[in-house]
Amino acid sequence: MSFIVVMAELAPKEGAEDKIIPLAEALVEETLKEEGNIDYKFLKSVKDGT
Repeated sequence: MSFIVVMAELAPKEGAEDKIIPLAEALVEETLKEEGNIDYKFLKSVKDGT
């Protein structure tokens, strides 16, 4: 996840959170999106509010 830290350091400071946070969430979600991965199921349940 050091990739996200580098992106945060290189991004313009104003409004950077609005771009980096959704990108980081998508990156984590894609990384965890394996069949039966319990972390992905937990992440999805948190996002869905279930």
